[in-house]
Amino acid sequence: MNVPVFPAGNPQCITLQKTVSCGNDFLQLDISTLPEKWRSRLNEFVRAACDRHNGMGADGLVVRRFISPGTFGFQIHNRDGREAELSGNGMAGCAAVVFALEPGLDSVTLETAVGPRQITCNQRRLPLVDMTVEIGPADFTNQRQFPFLDARTDSHVINGIEFLPVSVGNPHAVCLVSGQISDKEMAQMGQRLQGCDRFPEGINVEVVRPADTPGQWHARFVERGVGVTRSSSTGCAAIFAALRKQRLTAAPIVVIPADGPGIRVSGDLDGILVENTTQIVYKGEYAPLNQKN
Repeated sequence: MNVPVFPAGNPQCITLQKTVSCGNDFLQLDISTLPEKWRSRLNEFVRAACDRHNGMGADGLVVRRFISPGTFGFQIHNRDGREAELSGNGMAGCAAVVFALEPGLDSVTLETAVGPRQITCNQRRLPLVDMTVEIGPADFTNQRQFPFLDARTDSHVINGIEFLPVSVGNPHAVCLVSGQISDKEMAQMGQRLQGCDRFPEGINVEVVRPADTPGQWHARFVERGVGVTRSSSTGCAAIFAALRKQRLTAAPIVVIPADGPGIRVSGDLDGILVENTTQIVYKGEYAPLNQKN
């Protein structure tokens, strides 16, 4: 049986790759392939493409722009279309596509909204790529993202929920809880905190409890512009930063998401590194339905 496909060279079709890092999925777009009419309506395009029923479906979309060999511009949009500062799993997906296309490269530099970040290829097991992702430094004094900061205290309480605010390029609220709380309750706590209006740029929330094994921590992630997600590399970096700030760990940690393998985080507060395995799920052609003339 013949399977119908889009005619070759159809100008309505846009080529995208989909990548997944520990359940966190992103569409990867080379900006040079995006028709001009969509470039001024990028937020609209992102919402349509990331729609899980009418589009290709994803937690967000990454725009990649070639600068020079091994260096690319990086722009990340959440599923709601709004641009974010950074995404560890988005960067990993972007790098995985580049490493697949350029087998001679061992590392890439991504020029993000908060500065350059390096991703090192540890192993190609295509369609899997093992990498070390530079998230960058932790910032506990960002009053633009956290206008309520008070130098007299590290933690804060909003809506009855205690959390530690930290920026790792994007804003996070890390809630450390006891082992008595269920996974469902952890996610609900994150949603309640994210729903408050005290964060002018929105907030990513991580609710964390210790695992039975020392150095391991269970976490649930509620991401800005997306909702509950299965994992977040910047979220893992924020957890690492909060634990170091509270002197609860001095060594690399493993963050265990809702499902999937643990995520190893290392470095220090001046430079956090996340070990990442990303799968390139598919390459496909997308034809947006809501096109305007």
